[in-house]
Amino acid sequence: MKFLSGLEELQVAALPEADGFRLDGKLPWVTNLRPQGFHVAAAVSHANGRGAFVASLAHDDAGLVRSADLDLMALRGSNTAAVTVSGVRIDSDRIIHPDANSWLPAVRPAFLGLQCGMSIGLARRALKEARHCLGAGRHMLADPIAEIAGGLAQQERALREGVRAGVFQEKPAALFHIRLALADIVLQAVELELQATGGRAYLAAPGADFCRRWREAAFIPLITPSLVQLKVALAAQKSSAA
Repeated sequence: MKFLSGLEELQVAALPEADGFRLDGKLPWVTNLRPQGFHVAAAVSHANGRGAFVASLAHDDAGLVRSADLDLMALRGSNTAAVTVSGVRIDSDRIIHPDANSWLPAVRPAFLGLQCGMSIGLARRALKEARHCLGAGRHMLADPIAEIAGGLAQQERALREGVRAGVFQEKPAALFHIRLALADIVLQAVELELQATGGRAYLAAPGADFCRRWREAAFIPLITPSLVQLKVALAAQKSSAA
């Protein structure tokens, strides 16, 4: 997705061989990579620099090595690891699509839409916990909580309607703006939960669930494409349209 937005070169390259290709490179951050067996879709550049394609790689491919799970601050159950690709040979039937530049825009709305699900779920739970803590002098947080909840609902509707109508394929910037807005909502939601919970949130045992959500919220800006990358892409689009 970073490649599609012109933010980063692909990190796996292919050389043609007989009826297939030999692949070399690395996928530094892959989620849902079960250690006991997996398939992963990878965007691969042609070594001659002429275009890219999307291929399926498997856990038992010779030359493919999965790292140990990355030592994350949170989300340790997400099976996130790196994959090294050294001389992996694939046949042409392992190619999901021969043209990454046409295939990736078609799947980007679903790809980013599913990523938004984490922001939505995390914000919902933080706001729920904040509401449970209202009272004892914290009633003044009711209005901010309601305001953030309203903004969350608005972005959810925009996401659902945009995906169903297919508008994000032609107008990806609209989806980028939703992703950015949801990331901001998450940070505000966990902040409100902290304020509503008070000092109890900072105690190890009573605050364990909050601390987990706080760490998860810190991951939202980093999900590829990261918030910085989205802002760069939007700025570039705005500049080219000027």
